Amino acid sequence: MLYPMPNSAGCDSVAVLHLTIGDAIATPSVLNLPNITAECEITSLTAPTALFNCSGSIAGTTTQTFPISLQDTTEVVWTYTSSNGLEITQTQLVIIHDVTAPIATGTLPKITTDCPIYSVSTIPTATDNCGGIIEGTTTDLPAYTPGTSTITWTFVDASGNSSIQTQTVVFTPMNDTITFDGVTLTALEANQSYQWYDCDSENAIPGATNQTFTPTMDGSYSVSISNGNCEISSNCYDIVNLSVAQNEASLFMLYPNPTTGLLTIETQAELKLIITNAAGQKMLAENLKVGQTAIDLSGLATGIYYATTTSSNGLQKTEKITLVK
Repeated sequence: MLYPMPNSAGCDSVAVLHLTIGDAIATPSVLNLPNITAECEITSLTAPTALFNCSGSIAGTTTQTFPISLQDTTEVVWTYTSSNGLEITQTQLVIIHDVTAPIATGTLPKITTDCPIYSVSTIPTATDNCGGIIEGTTTDLPAYTPGTSTITWTFVDASGNSSIQTQTVVFTPMNDTITFDGVTLTALEANQSYQWYDCDSENAIPGATNQTFTPTMDGSYSVSISNGNCEISSNCYDIVNLSVAQNEASLFMLYPNPTTGLLTIETQAELKLIITNAAGQKMLAENLKVGQTAIDLSGLATGIYYATTTSSNGLQKTEKITLVK
């Protein structure tokens, strides 16, 4: 544009004026953008706008990558650009903060076992609002305390939120006790698999795989008991004077059995006799001499009784008596 400029001498000067028409003022539609919060992620944001004096309302753009899942505060920068290139920016905060603990999946079954528990076949799980399925961890395995105990499972998500779930364990260990009646060793744990051992040599005894074992010589013996899942071993049982004990035990004989009340006991060694009922209550006690001894049971009620003899070296033998009136 030519613009004449007269001076005081009446002479004109000419100036060239260049005008640029376009946006010069821009104002964000919302002066302070609100913080956006979530526990896990933000997949998108609604673009804010700014008002330019010529171009009108312009939506903002951002170079931020979505989704935003970082557990932190992220600054999202919005840029508003007019048609003639005027540019302003505005910042919006996105806050990701997970505060929800994992939720255990269902109720854990009670574990009933006669073996120590070193691991479980199925590890418990929990569902996390952000991380999906989380496996539990525990410091309570192995569990080998007899009776009822508890396994505590802990579930921790990536943000450190945690929850727990408990599982009951009932552990009834196999019985590792063995007894000796003067002739035969017997494992009290029934209906399992057995292997008897010579404790002195630490070798398995060939063919000794029953619940009972009859040693043929003095020594120290133990038994290994297996239920197919675990195995226990008894303490060693020391046997001395085996031939004497076998002879004394074999010399005890009673008749008639069943009896109507009068019982004869015949021995070839001095023995102590105790007769008990089926409940284990002592009904009669007597010292037996070599030979025959008459025992009168007529004062007792009809039923089952047990005659237990004890030899001079403390070994015992028990016979069942049937009393019929």
